[in-house]
Amino acid sequence: MSGLQRFQTSKWSVRKKIIMWTKIIISLLLVQHLAAHPAPELDDQSTPEWSAEKTCLEVTKSAIFENQNDPTCGSYVFCYVSNGGATAVIFSCKANTPYFDSTLRLCTAIKAEGCI
Repeated sequence: MSGLQRFQTSKWSVRKKIIMWTKIIISLLLVQHLAAHPAPELDDQSTPEWSAEKTCLEVTKSAIFENQNDPTCGSYVFCYVSNGGATAVIFSCKANTPYFDSTLRLCTAIKAEGCI
């Protein structure tokens, strides 16, 4: 084998190695990218979005409910029924009883489990 042929053969094997390593690196980067991002949350259509107004549509007499849009549990919904219709009013708990307890249906000084 002449010197030129040997040079061309070694040049070709270098190209193959570069292509092989490039493919490996791209594959690893792709795997890392896919593993680094969490799967998107599924949009659960079975659970409708909660609202104070919708809650009050279901009552026939005035009542107090947990404000599900308040993760701090510092407020509650009062459904006021008058002339056959209900109106939602959101009240905040006072400083000395800052947390609404959905079981007792009143504001207390004790933070319920699940409140931020």
